[in-house]
Amino acid sequence: MNDAIQTNPFSDLRDLPRWAEMKPEYVAEAVQSALSEAQTAVQAVTQLAPAQITWGNFVELLNDKTERLSRIWGAVTHLHHVVDNEQWRSEYNRFLPEITEFWTQLGQNETIMAHYQTLAQEPSFSALTPTRQHIVTNALRDFTLSGALLQGEARAEYAQLANEAAQLQAKFSENLLDATNAYAYYARLDELSGIPDDVLVAMREA
Repeated sequence: MNDAIQTNPFSDLRDLPRWAEMKPEYVAEAVQSALSEAQTAVQAVTQLAPAQITWGNFVELLNDKTERLSRIWGAVTHLHHVVDNEQWRSEYNRFLPEITEFWTQLGQNETIMAHYQTLAQEPSFSALTPTRQHIVTNALRDFTLSGALLQGEARAEYAQLANEAAQLQAKFSENLLDATNAYAYYARLDELSGIPDDVLVAMREA
């Protein structure tokens, strides 16, 4: 078993998330490792010639590595929203541009899109299970939605807008949490009729 998986709870995807053990100081190692593996997988599959493409050396390899990155980053995102302190904000915003750039570039990768088109046009495509056919057709749809068919300035503008949208979404979420945490409603005693005394004491203390 990989020692990094044993020590880094974000990287351990064998079972349910180890939420209690996930700390901001573990984020960098887990995200950088998963991102590097995903980038290596992208590079490997883009070097495949059309005749070399198989389900295993293309779809499975790419999906396994990108899914790993997605799950790790998903845990980071969840804790950034739920715990919401300066450490979590710092780590989340530190890697957000890299993560956004990776997914944007992947979504616009013409070579990988062409590989999926090759699979879809193969006579053996009809022999794939419905699930695998669905994966291929959805991938082609997602490439279109991600701007893979755009050219020149339009493609660059899409990437810029995707990055700006990710940054604005994160900032909006943080502002919303700050506003929620800063809000307090001071009730009159006659509004609290029926609430147990111990609860009223706890409310006063809070």
